[in-house]
Amino acid sequence: EAIAQFDEVLKRDPDNLRARIALGETFLREGDLDKAQAHLERAARINGGIARVYNSLAEIYLKRGRRQEAARAFQKSLALEPGQKAVRQRLATLGG
Repeated sequence: EAIAQFDEVLKRDPDNLRARIALGETFLREGDLDKAQAHLERAARINGGIARVYNSLAEIYLKRGRRQEAARAFQKSLALEPGQKAVRQRLATLGG
């Protein structure tokens, strides 16, 4: 399965950005917030210039009730890609 394939990639190259993002987003969809957060935060440390990483982190923070952290993640995403209307709307609902 895809998770096993990406795990193998990370064994050879722990900083493989594509694998980190794919695993983070897969675990988020599956509801494993701990694993999702770990992979996505590592992806953000590897390359802080990918808006979708911050969007996914914001979703995790929201699911954990951490609204301020979610707002900050959405703000980082918008700083990278200002044209994201849906993200701007989500941020507005958080008061950001």
